[in-house]
Amino acid sequence: MLSDDVYQTRLRTTVTALEQWLCGLRALATVETARDEACWRVAINPHVVEACPLELVLRTDRQFDFSIGPETYEDQPVDTLDMFQPLLAAIAAGKVKTCRWTTAATATLVRVATRVSPHGGAHWQRSRAIGLVGWANAANLIRDERHYAPYARGA
Repeated sequence: MLSDDVYQTRLRTTVTALEQWLCGLRALATVETARDEACWRVAINPHVVEACPLELVLRTDRQFDFSIGPETYEDQPVDTLDMFQPLLAAIAAGKVKTCRWTTAATATLVRVATRVSPHGGAHWQRSRAIGLVGWANAANLIRDERHYAPYARGA
């Protein structure tokens, strides 16, 4: 595990690199950033309606919060700070999807998963179960996938 000083230095370097990268998105999306002693935050709302909005909060306590489309994943551990720029670039390129599983009988939502697929990198995926614990019989579930458009054509 990195010392606090090393982590803070790498966090500042990562934030600086992300802010430079975000300059190129300003023609394609509304980009808002904020920072304080505890965190750095970016919210990106693309101009293309079918594209995926996001909010990322990098925290000094080595955790992050990530809202991707309709889903929010809080208190996630930072494995490496190098993962964030490829993740944001993949979302901007439309390489993200949200999957929802509902019961066939009642259309009750039982699980939601988000998957981001960076070019040449490891997939980032998180999911959450909702309500029903014993939904293990996948034959009784309907899966719906939402694929997002890129922020710009040809991306």
